[in-house]
Amino acid sequence: MDEWDNEYINMETIAQIQIDKKGYDSFQFALVSGSINGEMDEFGGEKRFACTREGNEEYDQVSGSGWLKLVKKNELIGRISFIPGIVRISKLGAEMPADLKLSQ
Repeated sequence: MDEWDNEYINMETIAQIQIDKKGYDSFQFALVSGSINGEMDEFGGEKRFACTREGNEEYDQVSGSGWLKLVKKNELIGRISFIPGIVRISKLGAEMPADLKLSQ
């Protein structure tokens, strides 16, 4: 489960992560959906959104943590943990408020 392709990520609906100005909201990709919350931090000199999440993967309750970084408008890269694996998100479309300042 190291990296999912776009076909799988968009299986149920177009993948999306929505984050409000306070760092809370929702996500849906592949068969996983739920809530997300976090805050901006700096790692290796780069700003990113560090987050935790909880929700469902098909019928199973799941949770995890990770980080997201805006590559360009509506495009994220990042890493989200799934016990026992990790998914690297590459070029996932997302809606994020401008005041989160996820710019490079």
